[in-house]
Amino acid sequence: MVVPASAQGTARLGGRSILVVGAAGGIGESVVWALVAQGAQVVLSDLPQRQGQLQELVGAIEGSGGVARWLAVDASDVADIRRAVDQAADLFGGLDVLVNCTGTIVRKPSVDLEPEEWDRVVDVNLKGAFFLAQAAARLMIPRGRGKVISLASTFGLVGSVERAAYAASKGGLVNLTRALAVEWAPHNIQVNAIAPTFVATPLTASYFRRRGRLKEVLRQTPAGRLARPEEVAAAAVYLAGPDADMVTGVTLPVDGGWTAV
Repeated sequence: MVVPASAQGTARLGGRSILVVGAAGGIGESVVWALVAQGAQVVLSDLPQRQGQLQELVGAIEGSGGVARWLAVDASDVADIRRAVDQAADLFGGLDVLVNCTGTIVRKPSVDLEPEEWDRVVDVNLKGAFFLAQAAARLMIPRGRGKVISLASTFGLVGSVERAAYAASKGGLVNLTRALAVEWAPHNIQVNAIAPTFVATPLTASYFRRRGRLKEVLRQTPAGRLARPEEVAAAAVYLAGPDADMVTGVTLPVDGGWTAV
C-alpha cells in the first residue's frame, strides 16, 4: 500500500464523515486511504478479531495528517450493525457516507453447498449490506442527504461456477441498490454499488496459486490484467463526492471489460 504524501490531500471530501465497513486490508484499506487523501474524516470498521489492524491503520492515517477512528462490528449481526453505525455517527457528529466493503465467499460445487455455508455468505453479503444501509439511512433521512456505497462484484452481474451463494448474494445486492436508490432519492440519498473483477490483493494471490486460474481470468478480461485496489478506491471516491450527486441506482463495473463481452 502506497500511503499518500499528505493524507489530508484536497478538499473534495473535506468535512465529510464516512464509515468504511470492511476496512482492514485489501480493497477496504485502499478505499480508506483514497477517502482520507480527499479530506474525509473516516471511521474504520471490521471484525473484532481485526482490531489490531484497525488500530495500526488509524495510527498511520493520523501520522500522515488525516483524521480517523475505528470500531469493531460483525456485519452478519443486525444488533451489532445498528450499534456500530450509531457509534460511528457519534464520533464525528453525523454520518455523510457509508462505504460497505464487506464480503465473504464459499467456493465449492453447488451440489455440495451446505445450508450453513449458504447462510453465512448471504448473511454477510446481502442481509448485512441491507441492514447497514438501513441503519445509515435512518440517520441520513432527517438530515436530507447522504450516500450509500456497496461493494458488489462482477459475479453479481455474470454467472460463474462454484460460486452459487456468492453470486446470488452479490446479484441481490445489485438489485437491492436499485430498490433503495428509488426509495431514498426523495431524501437526497444516493445509493450505488461498485462491481470489481478480480483485484490484485493477498487474498486473490492465494486463489491464483492453483495452476491455470490466473490464465483463465485474464482470458475473460479484455484489459488483460487484474484490477488494482486503488482503481476500485477511485470509484468509491467518485461516488462519495459531489460530482456524483445525480448518480443513483448504479452498479459501476471496475472489471476491465469483463461484463461488456
